[in-house]
Amino acid sequence: MFSLRFIHNQPQKTNVSATDVPPLSTRSRWALFCCVSLGYLIAAEIGHAMSFSGYFATFWLPAGLAVATYLAVRPRYWAILLFATLTANIASDVGLHDKHLFVSLGFWVANTTEAMIAVALIRRFDSASKILQTVRSALTFVLLVCVLSTAAGATLGAAVVWKAFDASYANTWRIWWSADYVGMLVTFPFVWIAIDAYAHWKQRRRRFAVLTGPLEKGIYVGLLIALAAASHYVFGIQLQRMAYIVFPILLWLVMRFEVVGAASGLFVLALIAVADTAGGKGFFGGIEALPERAFALQSYLFVSATTFLTLAATVRERQEAEHRLRMSQFTIEKASNAQFWIRENGSFAYANELASRYLGYSREELCQMSMADVNPDFPDDAWASHWNVTKHQGELRLESTYRRRNGTTFDCELQTVLVDFGGEEVIVASVQDISARKAAERDLYRSQTALHTAADAVLWVKPDGHIFYVNDEACIRLMYSREDLLKLTVADINPDLQSVEKFRAEIWPRIHQDKRLMLTMRHERRDGTIFPVEIVIHHIEFEGEEFACSFVRDITARVAAEKELDEARARLELAISGGNVGLWDWDVLSGEVHFSDHWHSQLGESPGTLKTFNDWEVRLHPDDADEARAVAQDALVKRKPDYQSTFRLKHKDGSYRWILSRGRLSFDSDGKPNRMVGTHVDVTELQETRAKLEALIELMGVTDGAWNWDLLTDSVDYSTRFRELLGYAPDDFDGFPNELDSFKQRIHPDDSDSFWDQIQQHQKNGQPMDLEVRMRRKDGVYRWFRARGAMLRDDDRKQFRMAGSIYDVTHRKNVELQLLESNSDLEQFAYVASHDLQEPLRAVGGFCQLLQRRYSDSLDETARGYIAKAVEGASRMTTLIEDLLEFSRVGNDKRPLKVICVKDVVAAAMEQMQLPIEESGAQITVEDLPMVAGDAQLLAQLFQNLISNAIKFRQQNIPPRIRIFATRTESFWDVSVEDNGIGIRADHIKQTFTIFKRLHRREEIPGTGIGLAICKRIAERHNGSISVSSTPGKGSVFTLRLAAEEQRYA
Repeated sequence: MFSLRFIHNQPQKTNVSATDVPPLSTRSRWALFCCVSLGYLIAAEIGHAMSFSGYFATFWLPAGLAVATYLAVRPRYWAILLFATLTANIASDVGLHDKHLFVSLGFWVANTTEAMIAVALIRRFDSASKILQTVRSALTFVLLVCVLSTAAGATLGAAVVWKAFDASYANTWRIWWSADYVGMLVTFPFVWIAIDAYAHWKQRRRRFAVLTGPLEKGIYVGLLIALAAASHYVFGIQLQRMAYIVFPILLWLVMRFEVVGAASGLFVLALIAVADTAGGKGFFGGIEALPERAFALQSYLFVSATTFLTLAATVRERQEAEHRLRMSQFTIEKASNAQFWIRENGSFAYANELASRYLGYSREELCQMSMADVNPDFPDDAWASHWNVTKHQGELRLESTYRRRNGTTFDCELQTVLVDFGGEEVIVASVQDISARKAAERDLYRSQTALHTAADAVLWVKPDGHIFYVNDEACIRLMYSREDLLKLTVADINPDLQSVEKFRAEIWPRIHQDKRLMLTMRHERRDGTIFPVEIVIHHIEFEGEEFACSFVRDITARVAAEKELDEARARLELAISGGNVGLWDWDVLSGEVHFSDHWHSQLGESPGTLKTFNDWEVRLHPDDADEARAVAQDALVKRKPDYQSTFRLKHKDGSYRWILSRGRLSFDSDGKPNRMVGTHVDVTELQETRAKLEALIELMGVTDGAWNWDLLTDSVDYSTRFRELLGYAPDDFDGFPNELDSFKQRIHPDDSDSFWDQIQQHQKNGQPMDLEVRMRRKDGVYRWFRARGAMLRDDDRKQFRMAGSIYDVTHRKNVELQLLESNSDLEQFAYVASHDLQEPLRAVGGFCQLLQRRYSDSLDETARGYIAKAVEGASRMTTLIEDLLEFSRVGNDKRPLKVICVKDVVAAAMEQMQLPIEESGAQITVEDLPMVAGDAQLLAQLFQNLISNAIKFRQQNIPPRIRIFATRTESFWDVSVEDNGIGIRADHIKQTFTIFKRLHRREEIPGTGIGLAICKRIAERHNGSISVSSTPGKGSVFTLRLAAEEQRYA
């Protein structure tokens, strides 16, 4: 290993100058080059490895490493460092990351400039030997050195990135600066203490008094390991906001090992936090945007580093101050002050025994030393200046710092007087230790700072109610400036006091008597808003004065949470009472059970009567007792978390009540059951209903297959006949188990959706469940079944069971299919026949009309009558054929139904009937009509036929009155056409919609007898129906029933 002679801040022997140190050998220089370049390269790659998805580095280690290296090495060897860092920079950027050489050189210039500026600032405003050892030094490093140097480096580096990659300069500058700032803030202290410790170890000097033995070193290493584990938990595992659990460990390191503990602990924390967060884990891993995640982590590291480095320096200063205080106390016991006689050149002419003991030197050694050796404030040139000032003023008093032989320093007050002793002028210096005063000042400052920055509002109040001190939080909470708050009284901010006299008369006497008082009141902000607060008041007496120190906490969130909890508790109690639910809490170990009041009332007992498990056991029905105990015991033995059992318990009146009991089992730390809590519901009426239902199902099972679906447990009971219909043996529970899936899996895929849709609609609005589906038998063959079902409800109208049946309709479906095919053939035949008959009939009618026009005058009356009857017959036959064609078209119409407005359809029909309406003087009233799913053209034809019939079958000398209206019946719309015509006899009602059926002679009222048959077919085309009710002589009402639009498309 290379020699440590290059270390710049190593202690020098007395009277040995820096020029006397021999230069490094070639071997040592190469060793220095290799160590620096390799260390820089490793640090750079660590920084790259911990970058966020290759986007940017959050924590640039080389920033701190470079500053520590340049600060440790003498300037004469900086050329080696420059070449080493350049080599490492090129190896990393060009060799490993494929960057351009000129980009790498630009980065090197930026990083080197940054390090040089940092070293210059440290030497200008601090010293290498004292850096981070004092609060001033720590703050200088954090707020001056790191900020300015990294800003300069970021300015140059961002320019390189902007020029080379056309990136945003501002964004690049911010990323560069924040990464270098955090890297220097965390890495430099760690590297610096490592270099310092190594240098002193090589010289066989114990540098860190905090690591004095194996125990201390073991504690140190153990704390670092604990910190690493906690950091990995926070930033690599846990998802809750617990990032500050590492702080107690850091605090212990700081308090125990000062700067060494702070620097090493922060370095470990930073490495783990950055590595885990870069992987998207831990405390900040949930932040999606990389810049926000990196900024959050950097802010966290900045706050942590600033806090604990400053705290470490404070602890170190305090430790040194306490040590000096102990020394001062010893000195004061022997003499009031230490005394020195000092010559003009700064050398000591005399020191008393107290001074000798105080500084740790013998009197002889002190007389061989100078002021500069024991007082760093007085190097030779500074002492000369002080000599002249003292000589001019005669006496001078100032504060200074003395360094003992062991290197420790202490604050003192130095009083110097110039005297002439035996012809020789000397300064008599009286040194008084002021460490305690300095410590008190620091303590006072910290106390004031803590008070000002406390999380709670703090107000100091006089007995008359006037406020004379507030902290920052009080100003923020109350929205006043400090000056305005100090002009107020407590009554001005507390609406509950009403006046300051109430405070003086009621509150202050209680404060004076109790010394500590807690109140819940309200405070009013400057804008008039009021919020609840909890006030803890302490009575304080100081120098004969009394005042109250009040700590005020905003409890708005807590009050809201308590209110919400009270409301939830009230809702729970209401639900338990209204839901007929009893509660029980069983202590398994003691056998004691807490039964709620409602539990007692279910059995007719007074609250508090039953208290043990035995009280429950003795009331079990003899037929249920063994099974009920077995279920409870099974839950305990097998440690089942959920418990459910149905049994009968004896009521106070001697009857038995069916009970459904559910509970949850809890366990102790050893996994043993210790408690079970649950509910207790009286299901007697449900059980009785179930028994009746099962009897009904048994009765139905003779011809139909019955099923009984328990909605609470989702289990299904299938009758013997049900299984037989599907080809299963009555006891084949393995092939066809009592499960809902047994039903689901056997429904044909094309019928499954419609089946479950009907069940849902039945549950939702009570629509009857009655449909035909195909189900697969055991042999794999599908057969048609008619499935029907009904939902059962309890007294509270809650659905708890559904029961139904199925029976085989395969034969009927086959017959219907054949009938449909036959009807289709007949309709096709009628259509073709009617169409083919029109042409010859049109020819016959035309020739007859031609004979009537041309030869009417040459024919006698009889011939003309024959021709007229032929023309009339041909016309009637044409009308009949057209109606027959229309009837056939309606049957063959397969157009899809659409959502239409019935009122618009009626308007279209009336427009087609405009002439007959005007000629007959008919008055038509159309009320509000619904939206339905239908064919507008077919429905218009239906209403046209009905309006035409109402006009055609009107009473003599009475104008037709027609009313069209709609009514809702369950899930259907009934659209009615009401007239005041001649009406229909009761014995003719059933024949009204029969094709070709006429109820009047053709001579009385013309027609073919097909119009109402067409109306019936149109209704059936819409999956609806048409009916008529009539009173002869008063009129008729034709009612078209159609499914409601929302029902059809539900």
